[in-house]
Amino acid sequence: MKPLEIIVLVSIGRHPVSGRERRAVNDARALAVARSLTDRSHIKVVHAGDPDSPVLAEYLGIGADCIEVLPVPAGCDVMPGLAHEIDKRKPDVVLTASQAERGRASGLLPYALAKRAGLSLTPGVSSIDTTHDGDFRIHQALPGGQRRALAATPPLLATVDATATTVPPFVYARSRRGEIRTLEPPAEMPALDELDIRPARRRPKRINVGSGNQSAAERLRAAAGAQSAGGQQIEAADPEKAAEAIIDFLRDKKVLRPASEQ
Repeated sequence: MKPLEIIVLVSIGRHPVSGRERRAVNDARALAVARSLTDRSHIKVVHAGDPDSPVLAEYLGIGADCIEVLPVPAGCDVMPGLAHEIDKRKPDVVLTASQAERGRASGLLPYALAKRAGLSLTPGVSSIDTTHDGDFRIHQALPGGQRRALAATPPLLATVDATATTVPPFVYARSRRGEIRTLEPPAEMPALDELDIRPARRRPKRINVGSGNQSAAERLRAAAGAQSAGGQQIEAADPEKAAEAIIDFLRDKKVLRPASEQ
């Protein structure tokens, strides 16, 4: 059986606390999954963005021999250039993270690429194995730590889940030996619409109504007790006053926001 030809799509990540640029964690996991499937000489690591970004050396340090960069300016759509590379190389597998860590991190890019390149897509992959007949045996990550076994045939585009294999350790000497190669700019680079990026609003707090191990009657009593604690009991009150008391209670519990904050 001939070796698999794999393309790994990598992006520039963002540290969730400091905000500094770094390798995207799940993109690094995608590279580790690719190395478990085939030899490094059959893995192409592709990035669409700035070829001078120092973050790309981090991917070299965890096992990429060469990173091929499509020079796409900031504010332009990377999808046409990546789709062209996939069409030209015709790999057996394309691996990437489910979404980026910064910018337009909607998670739609893998689906748009799969549709444009005519590939089947499997999201949330935790591991991939090959069978004797050249097909794939895939374990897909599900909520609650569950797994689902799937069968797929190449060509395939898969997004790698956070539960996939661990990222190889970074080796500085390897990052110096690797190569960053700039490809021809894509012929099609449409500009993206401007986004209004702002900090996310604080989510409302949930009212604690007891443990899930309790019966329905016990949870109802716990909810009634939580609502009455520190509040007031309303009986035969004017409807408008009762409504105002309920709204005040919900605002106190951060379920509703004041009109000035909406």
